[in-house]
Amino acid sequence: MRKISLIILTAVLVFVLGLTSCKKKVVQPTLPPSQTMELNNSEFQGSGQKGELLLSNWTYAAITVGVWSTIVKVTFALPVIAYEHALEQTPQRVDNSTWLWQYDVPFAGVNHHVKLYGSVDPNEDMVSWEMYVDDFNWFVGENNIAATEGYWIFYSPEDQKEKLRVEWTYNYSDSTGTVKYIIIDQDADNYNSYLYYGNNLTGLYNCFFDIVNTADTTSVEIQWHNQTKIGRIKSEKIFGDVEWHCWDENHHDCDCPSSK
Repeated sequence: MRKISLIILTAVLVFVLGLTSCKKKVVQPTLPPSQTMELNNSEFQGSGQKGELLLSNWTYAAITVGVWSTIVKVTFALPVIAYEHALEQTPQRVDNSTWLWQYDVPFAGVNHHVKLYGSVDPNEDMVSWEMYVDDFNWFVGENNIAATEGYWIFYSPEDQKEKLRVEWTYNYSDSTGTVKYIIIDQDADNYNSYLYYGNNLTGLYNCFFDIVNTADTTSVEIQWHNQTKIGRIKSEKIFGDVEWHCWDENHHDCDCPSSK
């Protein structure tokens, strides 16, 4: 009888250990790069044709991008800066699948306390994120384990409603990717409007902005090369046609190259 009990106990232990060994090992999640929520509009800062008052093709592009830049960079400056600081911190493990990045961030002359939670679901190969700044849940997010694609959702501290969804991709081998900012406040006049940015094109132009404004059903396409500085813009509202309008390396208007 005792021999049978030992056999049963051994079988149970083998079964339990077998289940344990089949579980995926949960490791600390990788923080997606800051480029997944930042708006890179550096090409359209500064002036275009110096000393000239006339609007140029480059200037039209800069103004269009500048409107969205204000929405993203000003409205959500605090959580974006807070997230950038997380990349420099070492998290603590909360439980088997959750890590916490906890630190203080100075912003506008005030120190803010930040808590960023990252939870791993090994069965789905996904990571979920939640960031709190001074106890307000500024954003949530989700991405794959490799941190090559995912999304963020930002909330407004005024009404605690979802305001902005950021869908992103990132390639670590060449630092290219895409970021799409979508207005998801259903009470907003420009609900579902979006700005789509990428630096993964090939050819004469390697970067782009696609902008759609649902409030007036207009759209703008902008493409440029971040090294040669040449670019082009297409907008029926601005130009009254659906042709490309180009600029050269000095931001001066020019004929568009024949090659696409």
